Amino acid sequence: MKWFKHMSDSLSDPFIFELIENFGGDGYLVFFGTLSLMAAEFDINFPGKSQFSVKFLAKNFQISDKKLRKIFNFITKKGKFFVEYCNGMYFINCPKFKDICDNFTRKSLSKSTK
Repeated sequence: MKWFKHMSDSLSDPFIFELIENFGGDGYLVFFGTLSLMAAEFDINFPGKSQFSVKFLAKNFQISDKKLRKIFNFITKKGKFFVEYCNGMYFINCPKFKDICDNFTRKSLSKSTK
């Protein structure tokens, strides 16, 4: 996937506001950074599903795993995407991810589901 839709008014979104209010810029970075990493690893056979090691995400976002878990728990609780932790890996499921992907990827997805 080359890009995903990032709404220009996302800072006005109540979820994003609450995310930043609770976690500062780290919340914003983790949310949109995770979507970016998922876009880079996008698998047309499993759209919206990715897995990353704790070490990889903590290093990329430059925050502790403890804070990362808190942010992921908040995002999961709000239903934006769902994160499970197991054996040093984060398994992320964003069912709506296919709705915000670029047009080329969206066309490929519709072809693969037919």
